[in-house]
Amino acid sequence: MTSSSEFVIVVIVIKERWIVTARQAKPVFISRAYPAYEDWFSFLKRIFLPMERKRGYKRIALISPYRVISRIVVGQVKREGRDRMIIDKIINNNIVSAFDNTDTEVVVMGRGIGFGTKIGSPIREEKIEKVFRIKSHTLADQFKELLANMPLEHVRVSNDIISYAESELKLRLNQSIYVTLTDHINFAIERLKMNIHLENALLWEIKRFYPQEYRLGQYSIRLIEKELGVKLPQDEAGFIALHFVNAEYGTDIKDALNFPALMQAILEIVKKELQIEFDEESLHFERFVTHVKFLLQRVYRKELLSDEEEELALMVQRKYEREYICSKKIAEYIEQTTGSKISGEEMMYLAIHIRRVTMAVDAEE
Repeated sequence: MTSSSEFVIVVIVIKERWIVTARQAKPVFISRAYPAYEDWFSFLKRIFLPMERKRGYKRIALISPYRVISRIVVGQVKREGRDRMIIDKIINNNIVSAFDNTDTEVVVMGRGIGFGTKIGSPIREEKIEKVFRIKSHTLADQFKELLANMPLEHVRVSNDIISYAESELKLRLNQSIYVTLTDHINFAIERLKMNIHLENALLWEIKRFYPQEYRLGQYSIRLIEKELGVKLPQDEAGFIALHFVNAEYGTDIKDALNFPALMQAILEIVKKELQIEFDEESLHFERFVTHVKFLLQRVYRKELLSDEEEELALMVQRKYEREYICSKKIAEYIEQTTGSKISGEEMMYLAIHIRRVTMAVDAEE
């Protein structure tokens, strides 16, 4: 019988007409069966699932004496006492994939955490620096692939930046940031070593429309210099800022790259149509810019408002005619550049925000 406090690796070895199941190379279960069974998964269900239910096995690995025939996944037995993380895959000496006590796959980071260990071994707690719990399997696979050949220090500094953004700045970020930011920082350092400098043509717009994210980008390059001794140029602060914009708004990085130029073009339409100059320090301007940011987010995420307030939209159209005409021109521009048709309700709210910002300008004059 297996102990309820031990981790179990289930190994199935074909030997004549016997199926031997072993825990860490010690037989714990023997059953007579037919080795000529062609459908391995049906065979597995028929022979071993009853044992799984009876003995508390979570997962089973199907292995030949010399190679893996079909590894469903190494798992664990129900345990009493303290739960441990069990290694499922060794990515490199410092990164492993594991299953926690809830049978959830996690990526675990720590100096030497994968060195000299084996699949199915528990992770020593003192080795654990960070546990990444990435919900998307696709994203988790991308992350593991990315980390395979990456220096631990680059992963650490990226994680420190993300932790700072979430804990200190209270940003709510899509987990894609673990892949995109880590990859960007690693590549930026490699480019610098090769003396390749990329100019950020959108730097001014990023500073203007995403000041918090830009300050986070500046914090990032200071931390990279402090921790890694690598001084990245200010252009990189802008690129890093866009990765956080992308993670905040749930869009692709290529879409985030379009945001600053679209923002600038929309402001130019308002200035030209209504013959005004913005007070960019005013609260009304900040509110207008924030509204346009979220409008663009809805555009790229295909989550535009539907036409449910037709009566109100008609009232706004009549009352704020100039502003509504301006919002219609903005809608036409967005449709031309993104292919997304803006609803009447979206134009209504845009007209209201344009009205607010123009009233503030008129009051100052």
